[in-house]
Parts: sequence; structure tokens; C-alpha cells
Amino acid sequence: MVDFQNINLIHNSGCLGHSDIVFCSNVLIYFDAKSKRDVLNWIANVMSLDGASL
Repeated sequence: MVDFQNINLIHNSGCLGHSDIVFCSNVLIYFDAKSKRDVLNWIANVMSLDGASL
């Protein structure tokens, strides 16, 4: 089952839930270092233990 969502990565509200995979290519290049760190930490926290981030 696949769920596609548009999410504001800077002002996330925790709406993603647990995920097996997150695609964020061509997005992080536009963020400053602190925003990149915050977004990647948030993604790491919503990933399933056996998930992957691409």
C-alpha cells in the first residue's frame, strides 16, 4: 500500500506517522544546514526500525 503526501518539511506537524521509506531527493539542496539537520532528524524519528530513507 502506497500513500503519497505533500508535507511542509520545515513546519511538520507530525502528520507523517511511521514510514518504511521516505523519498526526499532534490529537496534538501534548498535548505540551510540547520534546516537539513532538523528535517533529517524528523525523518529518522518517523522511520520504521527496518525502513530506509532515499
